[in-house]
Amino acid sequence: LDKESGKEITASGMTFKILNTDTDKYVSQKVGDKHIEEWTTDEDGAVVLDQPLKAGNYRLVEIQAPEGFLKAEDVDFTITNSVVSETDPDGDPIKIITITDEQPKGKITLTKTDKETGEAMADVEYQLTAKEDILNPVDGSVIYEAGELVSQNKTDANGKIVIDDLPMGRYELKETLTQEGYVLSEQVHDINLKQEDENTKEYVVDLNVTNIKPVGRIHILKTDKDTEQPLGGVTFQLTAKEDIYSLDGRNTLLYEAGQPVSVDISENGQYVTNELGEIFIGDLPLGKYELKEIQPLEGYYSNPEPIEIDLSYDHSDQLIYLKEVTIQNEQTKVEITKTDITGEKELPGAQLSVFDTEGNLIETWESTEEAHVIRGLKINEEYTLHEDLAPTGYAAASDITFTIEDNGEPTKVVMKDEITKVEISKVDATTGEEIEGAKMSLTDKETGETIEEWTSTKEPHRMEGLHVGKTYILHEDTAPVGYELAQDIEFTIEDTGEVQKVIMEDTRKPNETVETGTDHHLGLFTGLALGSAGLITALTIRKKRNKK
Repeated sequence: LDKESGKEITASGMTFKILNTDTDKYVSQKVGDKHIEEWTTDEDGAVVLDQPLKAGNYRLVEIQAPEGFLKAEDVDFTITNSVVSETDPDGDPIKIITITDEQPKGKITLTKTDKETGEAMADVEYQLTAKEDILNPVDGSVIYEAGELVSQNKTDANGKIVIDDLPMGRYELKETLTQEGYVLSEQVHDINLKQEDENTKEYVVDLNVTNIKPVGRIHILKTDKDTEQPLGGVTFQLTAKEDIYSLDGRNTLLYEAGQPVSVDISENGQYVTNELGEIFIGDLPLGKYELKEIQPLEGYYSNPEPIEIDLSYDHSDQLIYLKEVTIQNEQTKVEITKTDITGEKELPGAQLSVFDTEGNLIETWESTEEAHVIRGLKINEEYTLHEDLAPTGYAAASDITFTIEDNGEPTKVVMKDEITKVEISKVDATTGEEIEGAKMSLTDKETGETIEEWTSTKEPHRMEGLHVGKTYILHEDTAPVGYELAQDIEFTIEDTGEVQKVIMEDTRKPNETVETGTDHHLGLFTGLALGSAGLITALTIRKKRNKK
């Protein structure tokens, strides 16, 4: 019989011997040519001796238990000569000996601790399921079907779970719920409770398991792209790139995709670099995040593209998921080019200045053959480029306003200077027509240096590159035939790119055939009047500048 249920064990396979305790010898019965000393139960779990036992004292000794059972204890019995009350189906008297067999059992002991600290973890839930059909050795019936829940338990204050009285068979033990902040263990424990012998009553499986409490951390370093110096005061925002759930088995939604993620003292997911250009963000639940610069440092281009930070659980025992992020910003850059009107030739020697909208001087410099670079001007601020002094021979350009755009590209400003232009006309004082043949020269009034000599033609004589603000003397060395020499004309070059016109008028000589005094004096008067007309100068200034 099964000791636990009292049911008959219908399985065959129990083998026993009978000891005559009076003679201390095992019973041996001759059946045909064989001597039988061991008997084995049939499929009904019973066996009948071939010959009756003689009166005496005996002991039934089990030498092999049925499959799935422990070896039973010896059973003593006595055969007497008195009438036996029990008979078999044929009416023959029999002595029925009942043996009780016990099934071995399994026991699982689990201890749960924090992997890092070693502290016991309470309220961690486990489920034990059958990995295969668990059969009852009494009659072969199914106790648990494969996949069926056998037991569900939580660890106690000492982090322990004890599951005992388990039938032999294969099981799976799986963690289904752990403490908040911890990662649910993915380990499935395969437990095989297999009877190894006929004497061991309990097979114990000890499990020491741990949980990890991983956290995500982000270290941000913000530096200048060119100098690699740290940049403090830059504001970033951290948001969840995806829905982030707890990993403890509860599947709690911690952050929705796009939601700002704040830890420590931050608000709305915003963090500002310290004086070392650093931000430390710790104790983040594992998942994917986005980091975006929302307030760059003044004088720097921003980094508009978000940075993905992947702190996803990698199914390892890693406790710290650290992401190092180095972000470089570039100072705003303005390239100021000073050229002639064609825009192709750099003009050195110009005195230039840049002012902000409040008139504050930002920088002043003298142009060279290379573009001048100014760094660190503010994004979306308006600035004015002013030419204080043009290069020699050029007129100062008008002011240029420009704005720094947050596009990461240098702002290019080109200021073009026009060369000074002078047209000198030698004309008839009466007709105003150009006169050919006059020998002319232009000298620097201050130095007396002759700038140029030429002979007048039917077209005005053009000169370029005369110095703004300088005074020149136009002199007629030889007048055309029939004309009087005109008086010198002084003129000053104005600061304009427009053509400046200088007109020198020549008067015809008096008619030498007129001899009368009256006529002579009249001619002399007329000549002087016409001669004085040669002093007329036409200087047209059309461009007005606003200097700082």
